[in-house]
Amino acid sequence: MRKNALVLLSVVSLLFVLSLPLTAQEDEFVFGIVLVGPSDDHGWSQAHYEAGLYVEENVPGTRMLLFESLNPADAPESTLLSVVTEMVSDGAQLILTTSDAFEEDTNAVAEAFPGVVFVNITGSNVLAEEGAPPNVGNYNGQMEWAKEIVGCAAALTTETGKIGYLGPLINPETRRHAASVYLGARYCYENYAGGDPDELEFVVTWIGFWFNIPGVTLNPTEETNTLFDNGADVVISGIDTTEALQVASQRAASGEAVYASPYDYVGACEEAPDACIGVPYYNWGPSYVELVEAVRDGTWEQAWVWEPPYWEDMND
Repeated sequence: MRKNALVLLSVVSLLFVLSLPLTAQEDEFVFGIVLVGPSDDHGWSQAHYEAGLYVEENVPGTRMLLFESLNPADAPESTLLSVVTEMVSDGAQLILTTSDAFEEDTNAVAEAFPGVVFVNITGSNVLAEEGAPPNVGNYNGQMEWAKEIVGCAAALTTETGKIGYLGPLINPETRRHAASVYLGARYCYENYAGGDPDELEFVVTWIGFWFNIPGVTLNPTEETNTLFDNGADVVISGIDTTEALQVASQRAASGEAVYASPYDYVGACEEAPDACIGVPYYNWGPSYVELVEAVRDGTWEQAWVWEPPYWEDMND
């Protein structure tokens, strides 16, 4: 009798142990992040990837699903629908599509998965006249302020009075960013550098996308060199990757007094600190935590969010 009781106790104990992962899985919150570029680009995509890691570190029971480089050059056979379908099958309840390049497709895919929340980063789905599915939201950062600051830094650095700007594709957001850099530069060139703002030259080159796609875009390395060759001694990058800083570093190593500013990622200047005048960057981590917690507790509501800088500490 005692032997049977011990066997029964062992079976019950084993069933209890086996049930623990199932309970944990039921409590787990899975979120997906779709990147337009690689997670180690030292720019836009890496900032979002590290925000996902921040969520996993700060919100217990969360798990990130990641798909990087969803673009025609790097993943020609993948679509947002195919990527999202796989994420949803793996339990994703929130999916962040981190480029305005995914704006239209996000609406279409969201309609196929009405029980999943989609947030498109920097798009304006919610503001469109035709509207967006109720499970789609937008999140944006007011980068214009930081762009003005880096424009100011460029104006205080230039000796030639000529600043170059390496732009991605042309849309309302990228026009605002380029204009913000120019306005910041013009203001500081006049009020702090003592120059004539009408003599300050600001030259913009648009490469055609957020990063280099051979055969599709202009080559950002070549275009940065052209800006320097034509007299600019500071180049501000508005693209996701760090070619402008790399070129500035190479030319500075040869004795030229040239500088650059990368974009998007807090650690971007680490590639060439001596040639970098600073970087306007996004810290998506705290906002991602808020999104994850809102979706998990059922309080998320459709909105177009335009988050301002954290003015109390601009480096936080």
